[in-house]
Amino acid sequence: MHPINFYLSGVISADFPGEAARYVDELFDNRTVAVFSQGASGDQNPRLAFSPSYIMRSRQRLGTPQTVAPPAPPSENRTAQGFNAAAAGSSRGAIPPENLEAYKKAIARTGEYVVMLGQMIGTTAVRLMREEIKPVDRAAIWGGQQRFTCPGRERLDAANPARENVFPGYKDGPDVNLKVGLLRIGDINFVTVNGEVYSKIALKLKDAAPASKTIVVTLANGAANSGYIYSDDAYSHLSFQVIGSRLKPGCAEGQIISTAVDLMHKAGE
Repeated sequence: MHPINFYLSGVISADFPGEAARYVDELFDNRTVAVFSQGASGDQNPRLAFSPSYIMRSRQRLGTPQTVAPPAPPSENRTAQGFNAAAAGSSRGAIPPENLEAYKKAIARTGEYVVMLGQMIGTTAVRLMREEIKPVDRAAIWGGQQRFTCPGRERLDAANPARENVFPGYKDGPDVNLKVGLLRIGDINFVTVNGEVYSKIALKLKDAAPASKTIVVTLANGAANSGYIYSDDAYSHLSFQVIGSRLKPGCAEGQIISTAVDLMHKAGE
């Protein structure tokens, strides 16, 4: 999951990772440090989903004075504009006074959802720590990282990019630079990737790993120039994650898995 429940709302928040960390830290009187890492994402949603776009839609609606008159019909000659996050963020206007109360309610509702998610994650982490993890007297630490490149692509509609549900067409672009790393602490393997990796890639990596205790950490050690790192079988999906990715299919998935497995073998030597 992405901690973006307040996206385009005007609220800066640590979101559910902050709530989870606060829950764990306070439970142990701040004698612990709870660390959140981003896992695989892009092709999954939380089971108890509250769409992050809800607050975005509310903000857009609440940012306009409400009237009882019907909306003006769209122009027949208009050109549909694609969604640009930077432009959407910079063009936000102030909430009109007559909509401020509704805006506050929308923010409060989102906040309650964020607290719920954080407490669920926090309580699960504490349960695992108490019931599943076995303490050891010592744990060896090993770290390593490898870089590789995959063929890149550029969208043909870059001047006015569609958000999703279209195939924009592509031309060859600069190679995409990826990094895969491994931090091994005892018998636990943290595999790191400097991009947003689909969960199907993470699951395949775990299946191929020579060690059962494998955790995939994404968006780690810098930012790749890739966008989402989609799985090979998702190439035909017209979601914004896939069509916005700079990666050509058929490279990243296999390279990430094989590089991670190689690093695990080196760590075990």
